[in-house]
Amino acid sequence: MTHWVELDPAAHRDLRVITNASARFGDDIGVLSVLPCEYPRLLAHYPILFRKSAQTGRFEPAALLGFSGRENLFLSGDRWDAEYVPLQVQRQPFTVLPPAGGEDALRIAFDAESPRMTAAVQAPAGAQALFTDRGQPSAYLQRIAGILRTFTQGAIEALDYAAALAGLDLIEPVSIDVQFVDGSKAALHGLYTIDSDRLKSLRAEAFLGLRDRGYLQWAYFQLASQSQLAALVARRNRRLTGLATRSQDP
Repeated sequence: MTHWVELDPAAHRDLRVITNASARFGDDIGVLSVLPCEYPRLLAHYPILFRKSAQTGRFEPAALLGFSGRENLFLSGDRWDAEYVPLQVQRQPFTVLPPAGGEDALRIAFDAESPRMTAAVQAPAGAQALFTDRGQPSAYLQRIAGILRTFTQGAIEALDYAAALAGLDLIEPVSIDVQFVDGSKAALHGLYTIDSDRLKSLRAEAFLGLRDRGYLQWAYFQLASQSQLAALVARRNRRLTGLATRSQDP
């Protein structure tokens, strides 16, 4: 269970964060929420689709990482096997708390139950300090703060973007049925894509409205990313044949 604790330099100076990738840190996930501002870097590796939030029922962009709920084909031992790691992963195990008393200062909290958090005396090599000896934010924490600012704004943009496409009836359900080299099959449902034909036939006013808000470019990036589905199948096939010691996107 998640237990958010606001970060405090006095109380948490000796904490360390383990930053490598691992299934025990929750990185074994098949679908991951992403942000449209990441699309230029995401599309080189991940198929980007939509899914519906279980909490709100709203569409949200998501990257496909595997062909089952706990399969992440980009997880290779203790590392993430892609040049770009989505912000949702990079920010772990931190979040932003609502402003207090009308102040604009960024309030960072960490998940006290996360196995990534450890005391300095127990920290493995490479674990990151949050504060310097003088109690100032470390370079690592400053980077996390920047990621959280981007993530907070980007999450709002993601919902607005998806809502705009949905309002124009541009989002449609998609079923993904694939067969692998060993004869096994996977069928993914509950995902959505952009109706490219309907996008092309939009009336000028709606089309220009998407362009002027930056959403048209995002939609094209998202459509282009779906060519990565074949690369994802190839990743699974390499694992099935024992060739995935260090996989590379084909």
